[in-house]
Order: sequence, then C-alpha cells, then structure tokens
Amino acid sequence: MREFDRYGELVRPLGEVQGYEHLQSTPSAAWTIVHGLGRRPGSVTVWVNNEIMGCEVKHLDDNTTVLRFNDAYAGIATLR
Repeated sequence: MREFDRYGELVRPLGEVQGYEHLQSTPSAAWTIVHGLGRRPGSVTVWVNNEIMGCEVKHLDDNTTVLRFNDAYAGIATLR
C-alpha cells in the first residue's frame, strides 16, 4: 500500500527521493528550470561560486520552476 503525505505527495524512503540538478552556465537574473519531476520540489538549493545563494522561487507548474536573483549569476540548482 502506498503512503501519501498531507499534500498528496507519495512518501518515499530517503534513498528513493527523486531530484534534478540544473546547470546555469550563462549568467542570468532569472533561471527557468524544466525539471520534469511531476511535482513541485520541496527544496531548492542554489550554488554560486561554491556558496549557497538565496533567491525567489516560483513554481509555474509541477514541472517548471523559476528562480529569480537580484543580479545575474551562473551556477547549479538542486531540486528535490
């Protein structure tokens, strides 16, 4: 039997959590990420120059997330 949390998301053991890593190679103040997870990620971590960067996160739908910054950056975003 499958177990779901209060948001309707399938509860999985930690080893089975699906994620997506996005490489933003061109500096931009807005990163549009088409992750294809089929759900809104529960966490987003952004790395710029080996430091964690804060940003505004907006989920357009269950497969697309936009990250907005105060300036243009290149880096890596991990969505889980």
